[in-house]
This record gives sequence, structure tokens and C-alpha cells, in this order.
Amino acid sequence: MSEKLIEISHVNKVYHGKTGDDTVALNDVSLDIYKNEFVCVVGP
Repeated sequence: MSEKLIEISHVNKVYHGKTGDDTVALNDVSLDIYKNEFVCVVGP
């Protein structure tokens, strides 16, 4: 197995709207990135 270069664990992100509504963008997201992997994260 390749060498793990990046480890992201249990990430959460919530946007709180001005009118009191919440938008959950990330909910308990985990990600491991290993040597020689190509990763692209795309969002708004």
C-alpha cells in the first residue's frame, strides 16, 4: 500500500442563513489521500 499523505476525518460544515435556515454542506466527511493519487474537490 502507498504512503498516506493527507488524512481528513469527521469534517462538518454548516452555513447559517440570515433568515435562520441552515444548509449542511458537509456531514461527517472523511478522506485519505495517498502518494501518487490525484484528487480534485469541486464545489460552488
